Amino acid sequence: MEGFKSNELLLKTRPPISIIILVAINILFLFESITNWVWIIYLLPLNFIFYIQFCRFCCVITMTQEFIKVRYFNPLLKSKTIPIKDIKTIDYQKGFYDFFSRKTIGGTLFLPQYCFDRLIVKFKDTKGSIIYVNVNTLMFDFDRVLKFAIELKILDKM
Repeated sequence: MEGFKSNELLLKTRPPISIIILVAINILFLFESITNWVWIIYLLPLNFIFYIQFCRFCCVITMTQEFIKVRYFNPLLKSKTIPIKDIKTIDYQKGFYDFFSRKTIGGTLFLPQYCFDRLIVKFKDTKGSIIYVNVNTLMFDFDRVLKFAIELKILDKM
C-alpha cells in the first residue's frame, strides 16, 4: 500500500462487549458472595459458562504494514505475531452472528456453538504451514480486519 510508513498502525480493533459483561458478573459475584455465601453456588457456574462460551478468545488485533498481532486477554493463550511477508493467503470463518455469510461457523438450535471468528493463515514456506487463529473482537470489527487484509493483498475477497 503506497503512502503508508512501514511501522504505521493501520488498524486496531476494540475489545468485545462480553469482557465488560464478564467483569460485571464478577463484581456481582463478589458483592453477593459477601452478603450471602449461597450465591456462590449459582454465580460460579454462571461465570464459568459465560467465560467459556463468550470470552475465551477475547482479543485485540493490531495490523501494520509489516505484521498482524493478536493479543489475547486470556493469560493462558499466547499472543500471536504474524509477519505479513511470510503470509501466502488468509482465509476466514465467521461466528454465529453473521447469518448471511457463506463462511459462518455453525451452531446449535438455540445456543451458538462458536462465539468467535477464525483467521486461517497459510504461509509461503515449502511445507505449506497453516495456523488457525481464533479471535473474538467487538462485533463487526472483524470485517474491518478483513478489509485491511484485502488492501494488503493477502485476502482475495470477502
